[in-house]
Amino acid sequence: MAQLIRSMSDLNKFLDTSISPRVKISTQQTAEDIEKMVTDYIMKEFYSYNPSDYHRTYEYINSLVHTKPIKIKDGWKVEIYFDTDRIHASFVEDSGWNQHMSFEQEDISPSIPLWIEEGTPNNPYYQHEGIHSMDYVKSQVAFIKSKVIEHLKKNGLNASVI
Repeated sequence: MAQLIRSMSDLNKFLDTSISPRVKISTQQTAEDIEKMVTDYIMKEFYSYNPSDYHRTYEYINSLVHTKPIKIKDGWKVEIYFDTDRIHASFVEDSGWNQHMSFEQEDISPSIPLWIEEGTPNNPYYQHEGIHSMDYVKSQVAFIKSKVIEHLKKNGLNASVI
């Protein structure tokens, strides 16, 4: 059904009631796609190694979350990040390594995402290369754009990349 727009107020109302909700849903769907892309990459690059010295908690991968879309001045915003409140330090009785703790038994869980991302080349006890998942995400801009377009179209908006 055609919408008669006679003023800027009518246009803004139309955008807020018809277009904006579809863009919000598309933004949410794209965030889920990106989160899955990052999860798959981390599972391949980090979790493919099976440690023998400690038991994995999987709290790092389970800390990857995204916000709900938020309307901002020029569109919609969603944040995808590691919520370090989901990574917990704990003592382990039957193992030589506590989980997410320093040798001094301090909670190091807020540093876990950074150390996995960037690596720990200067650590005197345990060195490893970073997985650089954010560099990977940046390299996937074309894929991300295609997902935005796919979701906009799926939600009834004709869109294309210019």
